[in-house]
Amino acid sequence: MTTEIRVPALGESVTEATVAKWLKNKGEAVRADEPLVELETDKVTVEVPAPSSGVLSDIMVSPGSTIAVGGILGSDVLRYRPDWRVIDNPFAESGDPMVLVPAILPDVALFHAPMADMNGNVWIGMRRELMTMAHAARVTLATVETIVDFDLLSDEKMAPGTIAHVYVTACAKAERGASPLALAGCYSADSAHLADYAEQARTADGFGRYLADHVADAPEKPFLLWLAFGAAHAPHQAPRDLILKYD
Repeated sequence: MTTEIRVPALGESVTEATVAKWLKNKGEAVRADEPLVELETDKVTVEVPAPSSGVLSDIMVSPGSTIAVGGILGSDVLRYRPDWRVIDNPFAESGDPMVLVPAILPDVALFHAPMADMNGNVWIGMRRELMTMAHAARVTLATVETIVDFDLLSDEKMAPGTIAHVYVTACAKAERGASPLALAGCYSADSAHLADYAEQARTADGFGRYLADHVADAPEKPFLLWLAFGAAHAPHQAPRDLILKYD
């Protein structure tokens, strides 16, 4: 199994470090926690230990190069990711290799939010990660607690927390759609239900019973089937035509 060697957190406000020297050579065996490479910043000098025992299969950053915190120092992951590329940093004076990775492109983003409007705009509040998901995914499916009769994007207070309808494939009203988990500002988590799930999920039979009771035979099943059908058969249809009120 491949284990990446990354630049660790180096203290507050430190965002990058310089590789001073490698303490092991490529192809050399290493033990877990054995020092591998020495890094320097304007504040500290640290040794990065091996995360596990094995062989140092590759060195991706040479001494004297600058690398960001969290950057890859050593790994053979590139052998298995032909879509990743290594280039020289165009802003560096000398060789400073950096790894370029393609943007994540999920097939589907699925989430529950407090509200949407009849145009298909979905208000997510402070959950900005949901907006990133919707922008990246090929298909975005959202359920909401309520559908309002005014344009969320025309409201100065609501617009910053609203995903525009062009990024939403289908939207439907499903009250308590996040339950048994919490939905901020709407309801708390159902602790008893979650505890029951945790207990039943300990075994395959128990998990099967949970699915039968709360998923397969749930009254929301027709709605879930509709949402899947709508996304699969009308992915380019206007979201306002794919809004469903489910009671």
